[in-house]
Amino acid sequence: MFKIALQQRVGNFIKIEPYIYSFCMLYKFMSKSLQEKNEKGIIFLDEIVNIPQYLNKIYPEISINNNSIIEQALFLKSKDTNFIQIADIYAFYVCQYLNIIKKYKKYSDFKSNHCINAYNKLLSKTNMVNTEFLLKYFPSEYFK
Repeated sequence: MFKIALQQRVGNFIKIEPYIYSFCMLYKFMSKSLQEKNEKGIIFLDEIVNIPQYLNKIYPEISINNNSIIEQALFLKSKDTNFIQIADIYAFYVCQYLNIIKKYKKYSDFKSNHCINAYNKLLSKTNMVNTEFLLKYFPSEYFK
């Protein structure tokens, strides 16, 4: 769904893997945020077949002039890593929150309240990748 929305936005002549595009946007956003706060960070990703080889090819290009993200992205298997499973839960609630506030989906009051409360609790514990990034870089069609 995201690939179709991206091609509609920039044209069918661009053939790009959505995961690669998303990673580049995330990397740029994180790097800028970390530099503004004079902090350092590291990126952990769920290991997906063939994605590490693509990212390893583009990493030298996107990391030019970066001094805030330490190391290349590290790939971990979700099923073996609690850290990535927690990130999956976070991603679920961010997606549900955006569906609710943008009115892409209608949920029961109970589910809506639960998702909004869980999102707010998660957001209060984090400060890096938040709704601002998702609203800026991801087309609305992604959350439908």
